[in-house]
Amino acid sequence: MIRILGSIFLLLTSILYAGSIEANVDSDEVFPGESVILTISIVGEDIKSLPNIPSIGGATVINSSRRSGSSFSSVNGKAKMEVTESLILEFIPEHNMTIPSFQVKVDGKIESSRPIEIKISKRRREQYYLRN
Repeated sequence: MIRILGSIFLLLTSILYAGSIEANVDSDEVFPGESVILTISIVGEDIKSLPNIPSIGGATVINSSRRSGSSFSSVNGKAKMEVTESLILEFIPEHNMTIPSFQVKVDGKIESSRPIEIKISKRRREQYYLRN
């Protein structure tokens, strides 16, 4: 019984510490001409390379920045250094689109983000009222 619990604990610990990549947008529905900010965050002990992304779905990246951080933790006497790399991209979509999945090698494995749908809403006609 103790062996089974120990094995489950080790499995859960390794899953919690597995490398990952996640992509998020500030808004998945925008009006024509509005920008979308895409943040790609990669977490792991060994991140080989962040992707170089000059365009997204045909839309040119108009602004980009990178952030990096690290943290140290110790679980049951096992020390772990974890690195977080973030890539922030701003672009103006011209039509409904799907931001593709991005792949990065993290901790020796290829990790993939999920695709994200972006919808362009039609701008409502503004109504003007004349006052007498």
